[in-house]
Amino acid sequence: MKNLVFFYPKIEDDGLKKTFITYLNFFSNKYNIILITSSSNLKISKKFLIKIKIDYVKSSIFKKINLISNLLCLFKIFKYLDKKTVFFSLDKHSYLLTLKILKINFNLILRIPNPIMTKKVTRNSFFSNYAGNFIGNLDLSLSKYADKVIVYSKQNFNFIKKKYSLKNQVLIRNFFEKKKIIRKKKIRKFYNIFFIGRLEVNKDPFFFLNSLNKIKNFKINIHIVGEGSEKKRLLKLKNKHNKNNIKIYGHINNPFKKFNKNIDLFCLTSKFDGTPNVLGEAISFKIPCVAPKSVGNVNELLGNGNFGNIYEPEDEKSFIAVVTKALKNYNQSINKAKLAYKNLELYNKKNTLEKLNKSLINLTCKKIKSTN
Repeated sequence: MKNLVFFYPKIEDDGLKKTFITYLNFFSNKYNIILITSSSNLKISKKFLIKIKIDYVKSSIFKKINLISNLLCLFKIFKYLDKKTVFFSLDKHSYLLTLKILKINFNLILRIPNPIMTKKVTRNSFFSNYAGNFIGNLDLSLSKYADKVIVYSKQNFNFIKKKYSLKNQVLIRNFFEKKKIIRKKKIRKFYNIFFIGRLEVNKDPFFFLNSLNKIKNFKINIHIVGEGSEKKRLLKLKNKHNKNNIKIYGHINNPFKKFNKNIDLFCLTSKFDGTPNVLGEAISFKIPCVAPKSVGNVNELLGNGNFGNIYEPEDEKSFIAVVTKALKNYNQSINKAKLAYKNLELYNKKNTLEKLNKSLINLTCKKIKSTN
């Protein structure tokens, strides 16, 4: 069995971690899985821990210095160099790409989970900061040295091809498993509106809560599920309004599985995003959705508004108007959710995980032939 080595120096509780666990679930019976990381907060089930080897940077002195901990992770790859081994970079791509530039021969496939800036804005940077933030120009410009570059959206694929002339990129979307759900139409006396995700500035839960507090035409319960730096600010806002219809839960495992029967409307309020995994999960449960236009894969997942409700990003008036419309025409919102669910075939196992596996197989086969 071939080795598949994941290079994932810093693990956060975000969409990338969910994608990584999806990869573990699919690939653990096909490859010997090795994880190189400096993070101790993996928190995955024991069935995965049994199936994978974790090569962990344990030095507590250097762990807090990202540059050093990343370099220590990089040095660990030398023990696995083999023509049958594939190194899969999930984050901090420039470290492995530097080795490729130095003519060190190994199979490298990298996945770009981050949003890609197609316009010049102040948030754009030369270096990648962390998974979920914008990818830096350095990683993109060096990506030509990888054997394969996995891109999650057609928009990004076309942009990278035009600007960086990459010939090694492959369009492979995230996998979303469709759940067997029956969602009935009915007029509700009140509506449960949910935010699920990291409570960070770029996800903008404050925008979500502050805007929904201004809706007066409908009785709504506001639910926020997640942890992060914005939690204290959200609790202050909740206390300021002193309303019983606001619930902030903190982190909950598998929140859509737990709450799907209670969620009447799911709202994505990210300022920027890659593939919003929470949006894909909501669609997989046939939940009516509201999301910002052109943020990550929103337009594709919601059919440019035909499969869901799309508002202008960071525009409070637009958000309130779209949420109000979604509630006022709730049966229509359910019909849109069914169409989004049907469209999720684009993200099925054949088009995502199995396509990725073929890329891995082809990569090692070509390298073995070229060395014979």
